[in-house]
Amino acid sequence: MIENSHTARSLSHGVNDLPLKLALFVVWPFGAFLHSLFKNPASRSSYCIYWGVGLLFCWSMYYSPSNTFYIDLILTVEHFYETHLTFEQLLEEIKKTLTMSVGAHPDFYRLIIYWLTGNISTNFHLMYVIAGIPTLYCMLNSLKYIIEDKNFKATVYGYILMLLFVLPRSIFHVQNFRYFTAFWICVYCSLCYFRTRSKKYLFGFGVLPFIHYSFLLLLFCLFLFFFLKKYPRFSKCLFYVSIPFALIPFDFLLQSFVSLDIYPLLFNDKIGLYLSDDMNDKLGIYANGLRSLFKAINVIILVFTTLYMLNRVEKQKTHSYLYSLFYFSMICLSVFGFINVIPVLGERFFLLSRTLCIFLWFKLVFPKHKKFLFVFLLGSALDIYTDAGLYMKVLSPDFFYSNMVSLIVKNIDISFYN
Repeated sequence: MIENSHTARSLSHGVNDLPLKLALFVVWPFGAFLHSLFKNPASRSSYCIYWGVGLLFCWSMYYSPSNTFYIDLILTVEHFYETHLTFEQLLEEIKKTLTMSVGAHPDFYRLIIYWLTGNISTNFHLMYVIAGIPTLYCMLNSLKYIIEDKNFKATVYGYILMLLFVLPRSIFHVQNFRYFTAFWICVYCSLCYFRTRSKKYLFGFGVLPFIHYSFLLLLFCLFLFFFLKKYPRFSKCLFYVSIPFALIPFDFLLQSFVSLDIYPLLFNDKIGLYLSDDMNDKLGIYANGLRSLFKAINVIILVFTTLYMLNRVEKQKTHSYLYSLFYFSMICLSVFGFINVIPVLGERFFLLSRTLCIFLWFKLVFPKHKKFLFVFLLGSALDIYTDAGLYMKVLSPDFFYSNMVSLIVKNIDISFYN
């Protein structure tokens, strides 16, 4: 339960304008989104529009085998077209994963999405709508903890906060829905569990590796948190030791230092893929000088912010859930430092730590030092620029000015599996 009465007011406020916003959504969905965002971002009616635009985005993504600019979209769609599963075959694949059989899928969430979609149509737009539902639920409900807080105001600083919170994995990344879904379930369960201590959110953590196998490391972080929660000094020492590793760009490390023998047989191929020369070639954008520079800037900002909040959180132990969430976030950041040698994997944990850091900074520091948000924004400048270009690569321009009916009809594909 959110800790102030602002929640009830913000949810109830704006209900009366829902018919108007829905009418605008039918006529101009993107306009309805802008109106909701800038008129009253925390109202119930605005959340309805966020949901609608998010699902419409999932429905509207453009796919072309000749467009190799963003490989995740192409590989996911092609894999969807190649996968035809009966319910019995799906259960068999799940069984193989659970028993860690050789040759099994390391996770089976995408197979479930393929099977659910395949029972209706071969339309990949529908697949992304189905995949977007649980993720939008977790993303928007996580965002509520910021924009329904009494300290949040719909000002420049407020909108920068919203942008920074969702930026690491915005709705664009639904095309790689395995990690995208696991990311936002993890964020949502983190915010909810440390606030309520409800065990149902531990179950949410438990299913993460079956959505994306790399989140086994998240369970390790959670184990470390429970193991070290009575010994905060050890958590701090772990963080301090990890800082030098976090600051070293992975592309400059000798990959031969990492032995695959330490991983379960099921994951050897995947870890090996991250460390292969082919993957390094495909991820050239991550290894170029500009991206390495911005990564170093972001790590420095994140480390500095964590060190600053460490002193504040020690003084505010009465806010127990923030105290616990901070130490969990710090452990995740520490793990990021140590696994930074592995391409992509370290980057993913960094993104998770950054999102939790933005939330904690808002709760523990904001509105004091609010201009420091511009430092966060500077560190995210390359990501904002890159994501803006990627949005335009997967969306046709008419998404921003067409009506709802035309956007839906243009991608209807009445085709079914035999």
